[in-house]
Order: sequence, then structure tokens, then C-alpha cells
Amino acid sequence: MDRKNELADWRSSPRRFFGKQIDVAVDEGGVHRPVAFSFDDEVHEIKVILHYREDSAFGKGHRGSHRWWQRHHRNYYRVKTTNDEIFEIYHDRGASTEHRDYRQWYVTRQF
Repeated sequence: MDRKNELADWRSSPRRFFGKQIDVAVDEGGVHRPVAFSFDDEVHEIKVILHYREDSAFGKGHRGSHRWWQRHHRNYYRVKTTNDEIFEIYHDRGASTEHRDYRQWYVTRQF
């Protein structure tokens, strides 16, 4: 499949929604991009990252004064697996750089 068709695929409507925590293997580079993830007792190897975005906004229901630690700190990835499945996963970096155990990965939807 060529790159133009891959880009058209990631813009399609989701088929399934999850919101589940997952285990992710990342590359050894400085950015720590995902290379595979485990979900529903199955390992999904990532063939290509189709889209990436950062979310540092406040939650929709947040009112009142805004503090920096109340923001989302998430990196979203739209990925295509080696089985040609498309998923959206994100890394919740948390607000703390000292407590890495708060940093979690989630799968949100399948396209």
C-alpha cells in the first residue's frame, strides 16, 4: 500500500473504542517512540506511525483557575500494525517528571 492510501486510512471513522491501559515497547532513541504494544493478550508490532500529536490542554470539564499541573500531558499516536490494523494509542506522561510510575500507555480506538 502506498503512503497516500495509508494517510486516507487513518482519517476514517473509528470502528471500536477502548480506553484500556496497555504495555508498550519503545525504541531506544531519545524520543521513545512505540514499536509494539500488547492488548487483549495479543502483541501488535507497529509498522508505521501515521500521525502524531501532543495534548497539553486542560480537560473539558475543568473550571476555575488553571495551574500547569492540571493540564493533560499526552502524546497521541495513530499507528498501523504489521497486520494492517490501525489503532490510536497515547502515552500519558503525567505532570511529574520524578514519578515515572504515573506514566501510562492507553489504546483508545481502532479504525
